Amino acid sequence: MKFADLKKYDSSLHLEYPMNWEGEICGLTSPQFPRAHHLVFIKDKRFSEELFKELEKNKPLFKEMIVVIERKFFESNPDLSTLQNNVEALFLSDNIKFCLTALSHPFYELMLKKADDTIDGRTDGSAKIHPAAKIAPHVFIGQHAQIGAGATIHAHSSVLAYSTIGEGTILYPNVTIYRNVKVGKNCRLHSSTVIGADGFGYEFQNGIHQKIWHMGGVIIEDNVEIGACSAIDSGTFVPTIIGAGSKIDNHVQVGHNGKLGKAVILCGQVGVSGSSIIGDYTVMGGKAGMGPDLELGAACQIAGNAMVTNDWPAKSVLAGHPARPLNEWMRGVAYIRRESLKKKE
Repeated sequence: MKFADLKKYDSSLHLEYPMNWEGEICGLTSPQFPRAHHLVFIKDKRFSEELFKELEKNKPLFKEMIVVIERKFFESNPDLSTLQNNVEALFLSDNIKFCLTALSHPFYELMLKKADDTIDGRTDGSAKIHPAAKIAPHVFIGQHAQIGAGATIHAHSSVLAYSTIGEGTILYPNVTIYRNVKVGKNCRLHSSTVIGADGFGYEFQNGIHQKIWHMGGVIIEDNVEIGACSAIDSGTFVPTIIGAGSKIDNHVQVGHNGKLGKAVILCGQVGVSGSSIIGDYTVMGGKAGMGPDLELGAACQIAGNAMVTNDWPAKSVLAGHPARPLNEWMRGVAYIRRESLKKKE
């Protein structure tokens, strides 16, 4: 798409730098996943700090990045003007939230045009299935999907276009793999689990919950097991990631853009909100929850029913709602019980 195409969806878009730029915009991304000729949205200080951090790591790549910033935020932060010499193009929008929702839809539609999810990739030869893979009856394999050696896909499962199932991985009956999902080697996905459905992302504008269209997909690394009836949502513009060796119980939800480290344990009915990060070897007990945009360090232990509402460092042991260090929470519970049992004078 060209800049003129984008203005059809957000008329407030302004080309700040360079003048008369006519380059091609290939897709959408985030500051943490820079991609050449892709558009990244900067809505506040946190996002701008992430952008500058990544820019320092890879300045040549950022020379091919396209950035859109909310006009008021840009004008009140003079340091953002330095982007003009470090990115391919810089746009301004009067309302970055509206811009994000409006532009996500045409790029989502472009993604859909690459394949037809009503056509089995075995009929047109676009799917690549290893001869040693086992495919049960009533399985749908999308166009350009890839199934590795020794993979087993049970009846009534679906693998949509451009998704990959690694060697030795098993999909039990009724598993659904959406587009742009990569499942690694020797994984086990139990019945009725859904990987890569749209994340729960909306912006409330003009009395309507405007949908943010998700196209980032999911990456599940090697040796992961996911229980029955669990859901791992697609990332918005970049993948949701489940680290190698992680084990996820039944009825678990991992929101869009989440990132689990290696060997993470999520027990039954855990809910992890979007854009949250969980460090290596962390364990969350049953029905524990985690709010959006938060981070747990490595080797944390979260008690069942706890609700994580802020960041915690490595090796934290937490309980309660809101989650607090275990000893602090237990003292609080003991105090409340003691006071409630006192005889009224």
